[in-house]
Amino acid sequence: MTFKCDSSSPLERLTQSIVQCVPYGEAVPGPDRYVTQVFRCKKDGAVHSIEKPLYKGEYSELSAARDGHKHIVESLEHGRKTYFKDYLDKSLFQQS
Repeated sequence: MTFKCDSSSPLERLTQSIVQCVPYGEAVPGPDRYVTQVFRCKKDGAVHSIEKPLYKGEYSELSAARDGHKHIVESLEHGRKTYFKDYLDKSLFQQS
């Protein structure tokens, strides 16, 4: 699953206020980011547990997220086992 974390959403602003240790109204929005997570699931598609993803990646660009998603799915299809590799796009942390 790959999804977008919208920096303008109230939940993301709340998260940023906690990270920045400032009141909600003073929180500076972080960048938009895309998150890919892969979980072990049953044959019917039900996820065993969301606590331990097989893979998690965060990306600053949609194209990178699509590429990362495709790469991990292809790896799993070819039998490569992936046990929680945490990938963070370093550009998410660069100052502008």
